[in-house]
Amino acid sequence: VESFTLQRCLCRPEFFLQAWAANCRPPASPAIFVIDLNGHFVTSIATHLQAADGVVKPTLVVFNTTGTQYLDNASCSFTFDLAYPPEPGSLPIETIRHAAPEHPLR
Repeated sequence: VESFTLQRCLCRPEFFLQAWAANCRPPASPAIFVIDLNGHFVTSIATHLQAADGVVKPTLVVFNTTGTQYLDNASCSFTFDLAYPPEPGSLPIETIRHAAPEHPLR
């Protein structure tokens, strides 16, 4: 993660999260991220939005200027998880194995 707050810093995600002050994170403050999608860049805002039913949910709004759909890109998921990391121990630790997909060159 490359950060430009206070001083430019390239660091591992866990160090970025330690240095990211609570008053600069959602919901206290929206966060802007530029995401590299293999050479194409999109801008995103991590914020909390209120749904029609009144529930406020953490959201990553991605601004894309092309016709290509990038929401399934792993970098977008990573950015959401970076902005809203799960609490330690909140997720069950289990391994799910899926069958390997058929490949025409096998």
